[in-house]
This record gives sequence, C-alpha cells and structure tokens, in this order.
Amino acid sequence: LFIKACQTILTRPDISLKFDYLPVDFVVDFIVKIIISERGEFLGKIFNICHPQGVSFNQIFKLLNNRRFKIRSINKFESYFLKEMKFISMKNTKRVMKELNIEFPLIDEKTLAAYISYLKLDI
Repeated sequence: LFIKACQTILTRPDISLKFDYLPVDFVVDFIVKIIISERGEFLGKIFNICHPQGVSFNQIFKLLNNRRFKIRSINKFESYFLKEMKFISMKNTKRVMKELNIEFPLIDEKTLAAYISYLKLDI
C-alpha cells in the first residue's frame, strides 16, 4: 500500500531508514512454531517480529526506478513511527528463534523484485 500510495502522489520519502519487511509465510510459521512447541515460558509473552536486516526505502525505490517507476523524492522526510521502531524490544523473539531454530529469511533484490511484480503497478 505504501508503494502504491507513493505512485499515486508521485512522491516518495528520501530517507536512509529501513523498512521492516517480512513475508507473511515467515510470520505465520513463527507463530505456529511457538504454539505447537507447548512451552509454558512462551505464554503471555510479547513477540515483536522485526527483520534485523530490513530494506532501505532508497533500495526499494532504486529497484522501482529501474522499472520506470519515476517519482520525486522529498528531502528531510521524518516519520515519528519509524523513529520509534528503533526502540521495540525483540528480546523474547530472539530467544524463541534461537530455541526453536528459526532464522530470518533473506531479503535481497531478487526477493524484492518478485514481490514488486505482484503489486501490478502502473509503470
């Protein structure tokens, strides 16, 4: 939705912050593994799932520009929400991932290109 909105208004943020992107399959697999592990110490805990690598907004739009997705960037764009994301604790998530042998998926240009192709943008 964010990328589609940027296309609609022909503007994007020019920021170095990273976009936290995780495939839904990974998130569902994570949740199911916690549930079926039947470990009592996981009950009542909060598990924030944020990709440690992330994808920069500039990386996403560079890939889109290579596909003729031309929009202007706004300098000095700040987002309170994105700045606050830096403070989300992943302590419980990291512990569970280690105990259940779960690894974050690789998010590379090939993966992004595949997901972008599903957006059916008006390029």
